[in-house]
Amino acid sequence: MELKSFRVRCFRSIKDTGWIDASRVTALIGTNESGKSNVLLALWKFKPARDGAIDLLADCPRSIYHRIKDSEQKPTFVEVQYELCESDAETISDLVGRPEQEVSKVQLSRSLDGTLRFSFPDSCIEKEMLVKPISKVAKVAIGKLDSIDTNTDRDSTAKANLQNTIKDATSRIQETADKLACIREFFGNESRLGSSEDTAIAAIYDSFLLELIASAVYDLAPHSVYYANYGNLDSEIYLPHVIENLDREDLRGVTAEKTRTLRVLFEFVKLKPIEIRDLGRESEYPNNPSQDEQIQIEAKNKKERDILLQSASTSLTQDFRDWWRQGNHRFRFQADGNHFRIWVSDDVRPEDVELESRSAGLQWFLSFFLIFLVECKGSLKNAILLLDEPGVSLHPIAQEDLSGFFDKLSEDNQVFYTSHSPFLINADQLDRVRTVYYDDVGEDKGLTKVSADLRVKEKSKGQIKSIYAVYAALEISVSKSLLLGSSQIIVEGPSDQHYLSAIKSFLIGRGLVKPERELLFLPTGGARGVKAVVPIIAGRDGKLPIIVLDGDDPGKQTAKRLKGDLYAGQTERIISLSDVVGVDEAEVEDLIPTRLYAWAVVRMLGVLAYDVEEEFTEYINEDDPNVEQVERYAKEYAIDLPEGWKVDVAKRVKERLLSKKFTDDDMEEEVVVWQKLFEMFNDEA
Repeated sequence: MELKSFRVRCFRSIKDTGWIDASRVTALIGTNESGKSNVLLALWKFKPARDGAIDLLADCPRSIYHRIKDSEQKPTFVEVQYELCESDAETISDLVGRPEQEVSKVQLSRSLDGTLRFSFPDSCIEKEMLVKPISKVAKVAIGKLDSIDTNTDRDSTAKANLQNTIKDATSRIQETADKLACIREFFGNESRLGSSEDTAIAAIYDSFLLELIASAVYDLAPHSVYYANYGNLDSEIYLPHVIENLDREDLRGVTAEKTRTLRVLFEFVKLKPIEIRDLGRESEYPNNPSQDEQIQIEAKNKKERDILLQSASTSLTQDFRDWWRQGNHRFRFQADGNHFRIWVSDDVRPEDVELESRSAGLQWFLSFFLIFLVECKGSLKNAILLLDEPGVSLHPIAQEDLSGFFDKLSEDNQVFYTSHSPFLINADQLDRVRTVYYDDVGEDKGLTKVSADLRVKEKSKGQIKSIYAVYAALEISVSKSLLLGSSQIIVEGPSDQHYLSAIKSFLIGRGLVKPERELLFLPTGGARGVKAVVPIIAGRDGKLPIIVLDGDDPGKQTAKRLKGDLYAGQTERIISLSDVVGVDEAEVEDLIPTRLYAWAVVRMLGVLAYDVEEEFTEYINEDDPNVEQVERYAKEYAIDLPEGWKVDVAKRVKERLLSKKFTDDDMEEEVVVWQKLFEMFNDEA
């Protein structure tokens, strides 16, 4: 179950963000005071793993607090949409008798009074349900059945059977981890448990089943964990205090954060604070001859402690080196009586120095590294991680390493983070960036806005400032690529960037291509914007960047102008997709297998194609251009394609192509074309 999008409204500085698409890693970029933290806090308070209680005084916008305070029904402040895994979607499809594509997406919301609601946004099941505990859902259903007067023995039997099944199922469903499977075990047949045509019994059955599913799905939804303070470790740790604090549940603030970090430190290196303390204990009269045996025992204990600490130090040093590349650091644990110390050295400074005397960046990353590497494999497995301003104290190069750490974390946990640093923006993955800014014009002046559009269309100084980090990231990426000898490839737009970066990862991952230089795809906002970007990134060696253009009229016209002017002597560095695919007027979408492209389009259309008799997977023809067919299909069935639909489809294709679920059967022809294109990149690099 994966979070695909969310929406925040009526929460602190936020009036309405609109729907925000979520990736495995999502970056919320903006200036100070833009409202980035409020976006994370709202998402956290939907289903927090710990803490995160709704505080009306703090969470309700101040401008409407006087209206909301005593109102009976509090407004919704967060809505989330999840995509179910195929097995869960299949289970619900069987239970409610609707196609999988209608129930594979579920929507949940929470109000400022804590009320939860559930619905299927892409289904004709219009009922929105309150999410209640399973025991309460069952109690209400049984009560409704009690109130029904049955006129026939068949109705009486159906009523009794349903009541008994509900009672038997409730305890079993509550006790099992896979609640949906358990629900299907009890209610997954079409006979309505032998009911007649009695609509009252049938209606209660349907309502109960939907509410039961809502409760089970909420239980499936991942918890969220919010991090703003990362609890930097001290170099000297007093073991009795640690042992006491580890057993306390009332800690708050810095002490709580440091205690959490100490907990994961000792867990990570397989040490127990009590054991370290006890192994170091000495008797009160060590010089007494009668204590010789005790002295030997204590010496043996201390030796064991030293070996434990040395082994743990080596383990941490080796694992840490895989992530922190800003120096070859070595850690050494030392225990002296009740005191536990952490020493650090490296190749440049071989002498041991206390941890707290090293850089703030090293201290921060060590704590961050320990927390997430340990907790994400244990109590926070599959949780959504919300990281507020991570890596502020890190060097820019270390921030880039941190971005790679997020990618690793995202294999098991979705990650959302806020930042205003361009070094935490991957220029090759701009699809994960959302800009957060405060509106400085109109009636929403001062309120938080969120946008996935990295182009400034409106005259908002707040938006311009937030997007600046993205442009700076692009400039840094280009500068870095020039310094390191990478190849810049100009493409028309974000869709091209998504498709080509996904294809690159796919081919490299299967050993089908080995680029001689790193390939960086830079979108320009359309064919017309290509010429303006070229001079900015032209290499010092006189080589112009490679350009990939669609085979449509704008692409042809742009290619013609460039070949007659700027690229007169380097025409081979302009690549037309029509020449690659072998289809006139080919666009980047025509590189994608029809089956995969159609899969993404169906999910993009969702509820827009409710009443269409023919699904797009049946409509599409392998021999025709992909985009042209989508537009023709939409026109034929009167579907209004949403703005930015091409980028939406591109993101879905990219995610699917690189996911563990995807199998590359029956796409040999496309892979050959991909290899041909990337060989052209290598030849021109």
